[in-house]
Amino acid sequence: MTSGNPHRNRRNGDIIRTMILHLHLVRHGQTYFNRYNRLQGWSNSPLTESGVADAVKAGERLKGLTFAAAYCSDTTRAQQTAEK
Repeated sequence: MTSGNPHRNRRNGDIIRTMILHLHLVRHGQTYFNRYNRLQGWSNSPLTESGVADAVKAGERLKGLTFAAAYCSDTTRAQQTAEK
Protein backbone atom coordinates (compact mmCIF):
# COMPACT_ATOMS: atom_id res chain seq x y z
CA MET A 1 0.00 0.00 0.00
CA THR A 2 1.47 3.38 -0.91
CA SER A 3 0.31 6.88 -0.29
CA GLY A 4 1.67 10.11 -1.71
CA ASN A 5 2.36 13.00 0.61
CA PRO A 6 3.58 16.25 -1.00
CA HIS A 7 6.37 18.22 0.68
CA ARG A 8 8.27 21.31 -0.44
CA ASN A 9 12.01 21.12 -0.89
CA ARG A 10 13.53 23.63 1.53
CA ARG A 11 16.22 24.72 -0.94
CA ASN A 12 14.27 25.48 -4.10
CA GLY A 13 10.59 25.10 -3.19
CA ASP A 14 9.94 22.19 -5.58
CA ILE A 15 7.19 19.83 -4.52
CA ILE A 16 8.51 16.40 -3.62
CA ARG A 17 6.24 13.39 -3.27
CA THR A 18 7.17 10.82 -0.69
CA MET A 19 5.89 7.28 -0.90
CA ILE A 20 5.19 5.01 2.02
CA LEU A 21 5.44 1.30 1.35
CA HIS A 22 4.12 -1.28 3.80
CA LEU A 23 5.93 -4.58 3.33
CA HIS A 24 4.64 -7.66 5.14
CA LEU A 25 6.99 -10.65 5.29
CA VAL A 26 5.69 -14.04 6.37
CA ARG A 27 7.90 -17.08 6.81
CA HIS A 28 6.48 -20.43 5.80
CA GLY A 29 4.97 -22.64 8.49
CA GLN A 30 6.83 -25.54 10.08
CA THR A 31 7.88 -28.35 7.73
CA TYR A 32 8.92 -31.90 8.47
CA PHE A 33 12.53 -30.94 7.73
CA ASN A 34 12.24 -28.10 10.30
CA ARG A 35 10.86 -30.52 12.85
CA TYR A 36 13.85 -32.85 12.50
CA ASN A 37 16.45 -30.04 12.17
CA ARG A 38 17.31 -30.93 8.58
CA LEU A 39 18.54 -28.38 6.08
CA GLN A 40 15.96 -28.24 3.31
CA GLY A 41 17.18 -25.68 0.78
CA TRP A 42 14.94 -26.13 -2.27
CA SER A 43 13.61 -29.52 -1.12
CA ASN A 44 9.83 -29.71 -1.16
CA SER A 45 9.20 -30.70 2.43
CA PRO A 46 5.48 -30.10 3.08
CA LEU A 47 4.02 -28.30 6.09
CA THR A 48 3.32 -30.25 9.26
CA GLU A 49 -0.08 -29.94 10.95
CA SER A 50 1.50 -27.31 13.20
CA GLY A 51 2.85 -25.52 10.11
CA VAL A 52 -0.61 -25.45 8.53
CA ALA A 53 -2.05 -24.06 11.79
CA ASP A 54 0.65 -21.36 11.86
CA ALA A 55 -0.10 -20.45 8.24
CA VAL A 56 -3.82 -20.16 9.03
CA LYS A 57 -3.00 -17.89 12.02
CA ALA A 58 -0.83 -15.68 9.81
CA GLY A 59 -3.66 -15.48 7.28
CA GLU A 60 -6.11 -14.46 10.00
CA ARG A 61 -3.79 -11.67 11.16
CA LEU A 62 -3.43 -10.34 7.60
CA LYS A 63 -7.08 -10.79 6.62
CA GLY A 64 -8.14 -7.16 7.02
CA LEU A 65 -5.30 -5.75 4.91
CA THR A 66 -5.47 -4.84 1.23
CA PHE A 67 -2.57 -6.03 -0.90
CA ALA A 68 -1.50 -4.82 -4.32
CA ALA A 69 0.40 -8.09 -4.76
CA ALA A 70 1.57 -11.18 -2.91
CA TYR A 71 4.61 -13.23 -3.85
CA CYS A 72 6.08 -16.52 -2.70
CA SER A 73 8.70 -18.96 -3.93
CA ASP A 74 7.76 -22.05 -5.90
CA THR A 75 8.44 -24.39 -2.97
CA THR A 76 5.50 -26.40 -1.65
CA ARG A 77 5.91 -24.99 1.87
CA ALA A 78 5.79 -21.37 0.65
CA GLN A 79 2.79 -21.99 -1.61
CA GLN A 80 0.90 -23.83 1.15
CA THR A 81 1.56 -20.93 3.52
CA ALA A 82 0.53 -18.28 0.97
CA GLU A 83 -2.73 -20.10 0.18
CA LYS A 84 -3.82 -20.08 3.82
